[in-house]
Amino acid sequence: MNSLSWLSRIASSLGLSLPPSSSVLTQTTDGLVLSSALDLKVKKYLKNYDSTSLLVGVYREGESTFKGYGESPPDASSVFQIASVSKLLTTAILAVWSEQAGIPLSRSLEELIGDQIPLSAQAKGITLYQLATHTSGLPRVPQVLLDKIEAAVGRHHIMDNPYHHIDERDVFDYLATTEGMRPAGQFDYSNYGMGLLAHIMERLTGQSLQELAKEGLLQPLNMSNTGITIDDRIRPHLITGYDAQGNKTEPWTFNALAGAGAFYSTGQDMMAFIRANFQDSKLSASKLEDSQSIAARLQLMQFSQNGVNLGWVGPSITQKMFGKHSPLWHNGLLAGYASFLAIDPEHKISVLILSNQGRDVTSLGVDITKAVLQ
Repeated sequence: MNSLSWLSRIASSLGLSLPPSSSVLTQTTDGLVLSSALDLKVKKYLKNYDSTSLLVGVYREGESTFKGYGESPPDASSVFQIASVSKLLTTAILAVWSEQAGIPLSRSLEELIGDQIPLSAQAKGITLYQLATHTSGLPRVPQVLLDKIEAAVGRHHIMDNPYHHIDERDVFDYLATTEGMRPAGQFDYSNYGMGLLAHIMERLTGQSLQELAKEGLLQPLNMSNTGITIDDRIRPHLITGYDAQGNKTEPWTFNALAGAGAFYSTGQDMMAFIRANFQDSKLSASKLEDSQSIAARLQLMQFSQNGVNLGWVGPSITQKMFGKHSPLWHNGLLAGYASFLAIDPEHKISVLILSNQGRDVTSLGVDITKAVLQ
């Protein structure tokens, strides 16, 4: 199927007619076309939000297409904080590292750090797998950490860079009591749990999450503009963030729980991650072996067990949102950025959205993904 034919299907699914070929929007990044039907969906979302700059990426049939929107449209090299889509990178790092280190995901906190960190009876049994699948029973963010953040910034500013005001010691101290923890086994989304997962890898390796990411994932996949620390090289390319009311915000800085949402990236880099999920690497021969190994681990992340996946939001929630199709997905939201990523391993399609405003883009992402899947 050529590009125009699948664009026609997208337009039809949205109740629109594809305009003549002369008026089809052309993507400059890869020279591919992006349907004006998708333009209408995005522009409806952007209505009355002049500060929003938004990038949409679509992968289909081995081809990737990007389109930027807003008064200053971003391109595939523009840098955004990707918020909780970071969790997909954190779990990918876990999948690669655990294989290399020979550490099964069934290992418990008692086995891994019990000789270093005081653990409650409940905390002792938590496994790496449970942290990576949000089935540990840990709260989204423990109340004791929220109290410390609120004491530092005030109740009305708790969304102003909250994880800057806690540190690794606070994270590990909570494990002595695990107050508010629920029974393990059910999917229960936890920023704390995913952040704790990264801290455990750091503790066991003596490396920072950024170092682990660079060695295990980013370098092999040529994701050279993805990371955690926004340095002088990256800062000029970082899109200014805005909150939901249109006020400028500074990027969040994570002194703790970075694994839950600290990564920045670009459309081009995230497309490299998407391609690796489909074992569609465009890497040089010198990195091909590493890429294939990573792709094999990413394939395991796509395997649902008891309705949950490593990193990805699993099929039970997905089916309610997408209907008959069951792509895997994740979204993200910070004060000044929002994100969405969906992949469908069966049909080998993916949709990526990166936004510089703290407004949820999940509904937009679901609509576009449904359209591409038609």
